[in-house]
Amino acid sequence: MDHRCGGLGGSAGAARSRAGRDGLARWLLLRLHRRSRPGADQHVPCGARRPGCDPRVRGAGEWVAPGCPHPALPQRGRVSTEARMSAGLNLVLVGSAALFAVGAFALVARRSAIVMLLGTQFMFAAASIAFVAFGRFGLGARNQNAGAAVSLFVGATAIAELAVGLAIAALLYREHRSFAVDADHR
Repeated sequence: MDHRCGGLGGSAGAARSRAGRDGLARWLLLRLHRRSRPGADQHVPCGARRPGCDPRVRGAGEWVAPGCPHPALPQRGRVSTEARMSAGLNLVLVGSAALFAVGAFALVARRSAIVMLLGTQFMFAAASIAFVAFGRFGLGARNQNAGAAVSLFVGATAIAELAVGLAIAALLYREHRSFAVDADHR
């Protein structure tokens, strides 16, 4: 066991000691350079108009000082400091009302039993969206999860209604060979 290289023998210890020497030499050079030029380790904005700084070129706004390890990285994701845009309560309720209207039209049109069941499912989904929206955006709500909880119960009710409705539609088809609700009974 070689104690001079931190307990590692062979080429691993030699590589570690070489990296340590290189790092120490780099650190010493940076220290000497900073003493000769104070403030050299700071980023200088393009407003200082250094020679060769073209504002039309992307990334020209930063100048890397010799003592700096890397330039400032561009910001990823949201760059603006303004608040994120989100859908408000009004937009969600308008979408929910539109979905409810489509479901109500399908129910009132009475084309077939399957279309009527789909209409009721749309209406249940619209109600769930409205409950979640009121729970999320409700002012002064003590429990913001209440809308989601009610939405789960609405979903369970919708599934039960769909099961009963499909059973009735199957009986209707077996009796009249059609899903039409207004079929003549012969």
